[in-house]
Amino acid sequence: MSHVLNIKSVSKTFNRKNILSDISFSLENGSIIGLEGDNGSGKTTLFKIISGVMKPNNGEGKLNDCPIFSSDFVYRKFLIYWSHDPHFYSSFTGYENLKLFLDLRSESKKIELIQHYADKYQISNHLNKELSEYSFGQIQKLKLIQLSISDWNLALLDEPDSGMDKKGMVLLENLIKESKKNNKTIFVSSHNQNWLNDIVDKKFCLKNSKLI
Repeated sequence: MSHVLNIKSVSKTFNRKNILSDISFSLENGSIIGLEGDNGSGKTTLFKIISGVMKPNNGEGKLNDCPIFSSDFVYRKFLIYWSHDPHFYSSFTGYENLKLFLDLRSESKKIELIQHYADKYQISNHLNKELSEYSFGQIQKLKLIQLSISDWNLALLDEPDSGMDKKGMVLLENLIKESKKNNKTIFVSSHNQNWLNDIVDKKFCLKNSKLI
């Protein structure tokens, strides 16, 4: 099976402390991979490095054979990053934030899908409200819409289950499983080990700056 992501010998330090040490791994196309680790173990740091938000001290990486630790950000069109931070403008409406998201990805032709998925994820009544009026769970549903309306090969999901109610969890699980059927790859972290075990094909664990 072909690999969508290849990471080789990645390291990252903060204030002389090793957060990631000589991390190497590959992710296969159409797989769901879990990432476990205690708070502060480096899970979010690893996601940020892969997404281009942060640079490693050392290492190499390729996404769909495009280098990911350089000034060329072509590879970003192949991935989507669900982070802890909302990455939305609080003074924009939900619809305006989603439209901007598509514009920045050069996927403006998909704007008509926003309403469809807002209905599906039961958030259409809030779509034209400013983000400052949203609850955390509603912001998470906007991220579900982002996953549904955009083209990507790899999704980095950093604790996507956080703030989700039972209905939201069902929607999230269904989307993850549907994405796998479409040969998309999901790299997902969560502190809910039972949930993670139920949805992933295999897991990595970050411990003492090493990936095991």
